[in-house]
Amino acid sequence: MPKNTKKIRLEEMEQPVRLLREVMQRERKRLGISQKRVADLMGISDSYYSQLEKGTRHMYWEMWLVWCAALRLSPSYAIDKWERLGGFHAFDKARIKEYHETIDLMVNYGFNIELDNLMVYFKSLIDQEKAARLREEERQRFKTWFKELKPE
Repeated sequence: MPKNTKKIRLEEMEQPVRLLREVMQRERKRLGISQKRVADLMGISDSYYSQLEKGTRHMYWEMWLVWCAALRLSPSYAIDKWERLGGFHAFDKARIKEYHETIDLMVNYGFNIELDNLMVYFKSLIDQEKAARLREEERQRFKTWFKELKPE
C-alpha cells in the first residue's frame, strides 16, 4: 500500500473539518495575527497550534470554540464562512448520529457532570457572544449618533 493512501482517505473523511480549519486559518491571516499569538491566546504550544491549523492534529469541538474565542470570532460567523465553502454539504449525517449516540452513552454511563460542565462552557461562550453583539450594537449606535452631530 502506498505511503499516502491512508492519509488521503482520512482527509476525504474529514473534509468538513479541513474546510473549518481553512476558515480559521484565513481569518487568522485576515486579522494579521501570528500563529504564535493565537497559540498564546489559546493557552497551547506553538507546535500544537501549528498542527491544528495544518490538520495533522485532531481538532475537538471544544478546542475549535477556544480557537474562535482567541480570534474573537463568533462561532456562528465561522460556521457561516464554513457553509459558504461547502462545509455543510460535506458534513456526514452519520457523524451527527454518532454525536447523538455518544451523548446518549455519556448519559447512560453517568457522565452527567461532564455533560453539565460542557453545557456551562457552551453557555459562557453564548453569553460572551451576546455581550460582543451588544458592544457592537453600542458601537454602531455611537457611530450613528456621532455622524448626526457632525456638521456638514
